Amino acid sequence: MPIAISNISKAPKGQSLKRDNLKRGNPTGFTLVEILVSVMILSVGLVSAIFLQVLSIKQGTNADNMTVASLIAESEIERLKTYTKFNEITSAIDDDPTSSVNRSGGACQPNETCFVRTTEYHSGVPTTRSHTIVITVSWSGATGARNIVYESVMTDLNLGN
Repeated sequence: MPIAISNISKAPKGQSLKRDNLKRGNPTGFTLVEILVSVMILSVGLVSAIFLQVLSIKQGTNADNMTVASLIAESEIERLKTYTKFNEITSAIDDDPTSSVNRSGGACQPNETCFVRTTEYHSGVPTTRSHTIVITVSWSGATGARNIVYESVMTDLNLGN
């Protein structure tokens, strides 16, 4: 049974056309509550994604700084391994027990991460014919002050003093 156009435009008294369509299960749009709920869900998701992105950047920077600090400590250990006598090692450490460098190994500049390397020498540890070298690299970054400690034991096989 076809409905005339004039009957559609005239809703029964006290009811709007929209309410009439909703009762029949034929919604024509979204209510304000539905829109507010969807905006809230979307905003929670976006804030969470932004938070995770910021956290990811901080942790990536921290991992990069740990890599640079490890390279600084390892290069100092390798430099000290080139000496053939223990008294040469102690002299080399006494000449440069602490140094400050930036990421590229140059002098520290303002507003950049500066790595401070400290080298300690312990003679006769753990045995009388071995020596322990402790290298600490410290820096301050986005996640606060951090440091790593490397220990290397050198044994006097036939090196003498």
